[in-house]
Amino acid sequence: MKVAAVQMPHGPSLEENLATARTMLVDAAARGAEIALLPEYWFQPPLPPAEAAAAVSESIAREDELLAFLADASTATGMAVVGNTLNRTAAHLRNVLRVADAGRIAWSQPKLHPMPGERGWGVQGGPRIVAHPQRGAVVGGLVCADILYPEAARILALRGAEVVLNPVLSAWRADDPT
Repeated sequence: MKVAAVQMPHGPSLEENLATARTMLVDAAARGAEIALLPEYWFQPPLPPAEAAAAVSESIAREDELLAFLADASTATGMAVVGNTLNRTAAHLRNVLRVADAGRIAWSQPKLHPMPGERGWGVQGGPRIVAHPQRGAVVGGLVCADILYPEAARILALRGAEVVLNPVLSAWRADDPT
């Protein structure tokens, strides 16, 4: 299984970030990737932490658009496309890893351990961790700082995960909003 870790520069708008992601996903597919992993917060412009909190509301409001982008990109490229979104329910705000394949969201994994900045926005950790069948392998997901807790990867391995996807902030991103 070939997995592409997409490290994309972040532009000043959601629209520019969608265009950049689309271009880089097409390139990953052309290079033979079966799964492409976008960086955490791939959709947000590079803002200093004080301004990032305001952008969170827009990201939440546009979650359906981001989910549709991931699903459409999976169809257009023939890959499973992985990216996070911010999801608000009546009870929780969560940073959620989404795996889109064949034009639909195949499975999701909430971030277990939000960073201090995320907690300041109201992001809460997810309740559980699960492994899923994906393209002939058992796959699990951790989001960014979850990897700092080795027990999370161990739990995925005990649940049969052969591949662990872990989107982190892009090296091309100047500021860490979390």
